[in-house]
Amino acid sequence: MSRMGITVYLPPELESQVLRIAKSRHLSASGIIANAVKALFAENPNGVPDGVTRQLARIESRLDKVMRDNAILKEALFFYVRVWLEYNPKLEPEEGDTSADSDQARFELYLDYVRRGLEPRGSVAGDWEGEFAQAFAEMRR
Repeated sequence: MSRMGITVYLPPELESQVLRIAKSRHLSASGIIANAVKALFAENPNGVPDGVTRQLARIESRLDKVMRDNAILKEALFFYVRVWLEYNPKLEPEEGDTSADSDQARFELYLDYVRRGLEPRGSVAGDWEGEFAQAFAEMRR
């Protein structure tokens, strides 16, 4: 079996231990180091330290909880906006006939605005006073 050469620098006390063990076992210092590395990889063949897999599982569980909480928060926010748009008093009394249509149109405008805000480089708060406010004002007329 061919071997590659690697230079290993050890602290003096560790070097003396390796040399002492090598002498007592009638092996070379590199043989002792090679056996130690083999034993290390035999314990953990993929090289991932103990506990890391458990930590990753814990992080994954927390991320799942955050995603679930975000979904609940989103639903609650949409429900709140929907109720607010439906039950918010109209500015003018003659809008009573088209109330349901107006509520649906306002909610659709809101959803469209949120959809555009979630696009890459979009911002929900970026254009609050601009295009959305104008479109909302036009619907109220």
